[in-house]
Amino acid sequence: MNQWFQRLVKLICLAIALAAGSSAAATVAGDNDAAAVVIKVDDDAIGSAEFKRIFAEAVRYKYYHGRVPEAELARFRRQVARDLVDQLLVHREALRQNLVPDRARIEQGIADYDRRYAASPAWQAQRERIIPHLAGRLERQDLIEQMRARVESLPQPDRAQVHAYYRRNPELFTEPSRSRIALILLAVAPGAGQAEWDKALARASELRRRVDAGESFTTLARQHSTHASATDGGDLGFLHRGRLEERVQRAIAQLTPGQVSEPIRVLEGVALFRIGDVEPAQLKSFDEVSARAEELWLRQARLRNWENFLARLRAGANIYLDRSLDSSDD
Repeated sequence: MNQWFQRLVKLICLAIALAAGSSAAATVAGDNDAAAVVIKVDDDAIGSAEFKRIFAEAVRYKYYHGRVPEAELARFRRQVARDLVDQLLVHREALRQNLVPDRARIEQGIADYDRRYAASPAWQAQRERIIPHLAGRLERQDLIEQMRARVESLPQPDRAQVHAYYRRNPELFTEPSRSRIALILLAVAPGAGQAEWDKALARASELRRRVDAGESFTTLARQHSTHASATDGGDLGFLHRGRLEERVQRAIAQLTPGQVSEPIRVLEGVALFRIGDVEPAQLKSFDEVSARAEELWLRQARLRNWENFLARLRAGANIYLDRSLDSSDD
């Protein structure tokens, strides 16, 4: 949430600044759709065209290929709209608290845009018209970031606070259970036909029968496995749950120490897995994890401060979201 909010602030600077001239022209020309207010916080308003540009930038940042899955479209539009409301509120509070933009950062930001778009004819042609808008947006961005830093500024917790946090959240400091796993892999070439897969499955079934009859899994792995672990008798060491693909994990979760799985088709071929020793989950001592516990305590406390701060700002404002943005018909 923190990174997304900060990224959206920057996206607004780019989306609005580069389109400043065109939005003004649309308003003068009487484009009612472009000028229609879709977000309003007291006297601050965002028009339809402005929101569309911001939303398009947010989509390009958040989603691969710049397309939102249909099932997520309404939810994501609502998230962007509500984050914009929060930015308007935070900026206004920064002004109320007499925060001052860092001029050096503003100038550096403009220089960064100059470098980024140095080869763009559109940037060069519109630069003088865009710069005042861009400077204003960079000032807004800087004030929002300053306000967030102020809200999230906290003293370091003392040892007793951190220890209490550790006791309340043992799951965050528990080493999950892990199992020692060994592997026999019978490779199947990419693009091989069904006959090759059937042959590998039959060989794996035969090897499993030989293990069940008393032969050494380790010896058979050295003789038959094509995996790099063959030289170690197939030993992969101790692995936590989640290190193997989920389909494999589900299959071996049913095994007890010493058991060998049924042949499992994996990307590289057909595999047999054997479970060895199992180490149970273990809570780490406070001394081992005190630094991480302090880091997590601070992260959660800062987030809680920020969310409470936003809630107070929202409660004190008259907020309007166009129905098309705030629809809950997901």
